[in-house]
Amino acid sequence: IQLRSGDHAGAIETANAALRASLSERGQARLYNLLGIALGETNELEAAITAFEAELERWEALDLASFIATSHANLAEACLRAHRDVECAQHQLAALDLGRALGRSALEPFTMLVAAQLALRCGDPARAIRLQTAAEHALAETGYELYEDDIKAKDDLFSAASVHLCADEIDAAVDAGAHASAETATAEARQVLEDIIQGVEAR
Repeated sequence: IQLRSGDHAGAIETANAALRASLSERGQARLYNLLGIALGETNELEAAITAFEAELERWEALDLASFIATSHANLAEACLRAHRDVECAQHQLAALDLGRALGRSALEPFTMLVAAQLALRCGDPARAIRLQTAAEHALAETGYELYEDDIKAKDDLFSAASVHLCADEIDAAVDAGAHASAETATAEARQVLEDIIQGVEAR
């Protein structure tokens, strides 16, 4: 209730107090999830990552694949915001692979969104715009509407890309993303994630 009402500080305090009690693994996992979300809302990103890692450990102990996939996705988002790009890529790839194994295609466009941000950081603005646009089209087909933070991230991405691309290049990237199949766009997103991971492993 506190989290939904915007009382993030209260939610953090309540979650931490509850975690000091004797709880089941499932109960702890849910509380760590709420704690991670609340900490993310207050921009305490390192603490949020720690909470999401604790959540993931408990879902893994329970062997609940669907929750494990979601935990990886939460960690990817937190790591992205914290500029921990390699960990972001690792967690998003894990979420994508688990999601596909479970038939959760909804994780694919979110993977595209994460990969778009990473592609921009890696100096490939055209790819970033392609993936961002492909993700938006895939989400629109499911009836999903971007949140305010998502819209800001998109605007920031296009603004940063416009420094390096002319209007025609931006239009071409948008057109390519709009006409890319889900399979093609997901494969491109995967390549971004794998390149980041392999780039570190090769050093």
